[in-house]
Amino acid sequence: MKKRYLAIALMAALTLTACAKEADRASKVTDVVITEEEKIVNGTTASESDESITSAVSDPETVSETVEDAGFAIGENVVDGKYVFNSHVFSVNDTAAWGSNGRDALFNLCDALRKGEDTFECANETAYSNAIGGRLINYYFPAASNCIKEVAEGGFSDGVGKIEYLIPKEEFLEREKAFEEKIVTILNENVKPEYSDFEKALALYVYISQNYSYDQTMSDKLGPDVMDDILTYRPLVEGKGICQELSGLYSYLLMQCGVQADVVAGNEFDSTGPGHQWDFVRINGTDYYVDTTFALHDPELIDDHTPLEYFLMTDEMRTYYGNFDPDTYQMCGQGETSRSYFDIYAKDDSFKELWDGYFLEMDTENNIVKYGEYVTDEVKEFHYED
Repeated sequence: MKKRYLAIALMAALTLTACAKEADRASKVTDVVITEEEKIVNGTTASESDESITSAVSDPETVSETVEDAGFAIGENVVDGKYVFNSHVFSVNDTAAWGSNGRDALFNLCDALRKGEDTFECANETAYSNAIGGRLINYYFPAASNCIKEVAEGGFSDGVGKIEYLIPKEEFLEREKAFEEKIVTILNENVKPEYSDFEKALALYVYISQNYSYDQTMSDKLGPDVMDDILTYRPLVEGKGICQELSGLYSYLLMQCGVQADVVAGNEFDSTGPGHQWDFVRINGTDYYVDTTFALHDPELIDDHTPLEYFLMTDEMRTYYGNFDPDTYQMCGQGETSRSYFDIYAKDDSFKELWDGYFLEMDTENNIVKYGEYVTDEVKEFHYED
């Protein structure tokens, strides 16, 4: 079978070269879910060895006067036909879980961090702790992961929360600015504002698949000692990650371009061992599962193309690919009670035709996805509606 090349430009220029895939076939890969409540990081320590995306910024003392606000309603961060950074991304489901006070406190924290400020407004102490405590920062403002923490004594008073920086503020501002630039570059090189939710989800699915590799080394040493190193931010720097990181990055990119998404964790049937994490994505009001970790490219398989069987899966297909027990699914930090709060179900199989093959190209003008069929290697067309 001859090598086929992706016909749409889905490789972000700033993405670091991905390492050769160290894991076996993606369907064999599972990662430990660190806690029952998906608290992947606790935000209390900074790693001295962490690399970071670099960029020049102004003097931190004057940043608060020069940084423009970047908070938009979901999907409205478009200027002159291009995406700009949105510092206010938060899913509908997480709003239900953490409340509008928690969401608004996080938004205020993000705005303060972009300006290098030391305090932010929050409704109460609970909202303060939730905003700065780790999970929400990791998924909704990844550049700040392991860079700030809650002030233990007197951190909240009279509607104001204090921020403790764990790295020099100038270094943080450089990291944050470069992070914004990279996110915007990824979006504008891979999706267009006029794309439908389906087109955005597929374009970014292929982007993740083709630009990152599985970090088997991190997977092998999972445990409390490396908990602080498992970050949504890390794949952007290292070009590799494990399921918690890749699913977090995918949902974050989707939210940046207006598609509702959350991460979901689950375990295999009758398993007390490793769990796994993937995404719960809403396309035109209907929910599906997407697993970018299982979809990572492999130069030795299907000519390095992106497999489509992990894209917009149903409950049945999620169980088929991984033997995952729906009764164990967790979302939005709610642990084993998640399904009592949320309808974590995916029933629609409108995209099942795609599960038989690998991605070739997407024609957004004519609403056609071309894919190669696994069994026959025949090029087929899938016609979709906006």
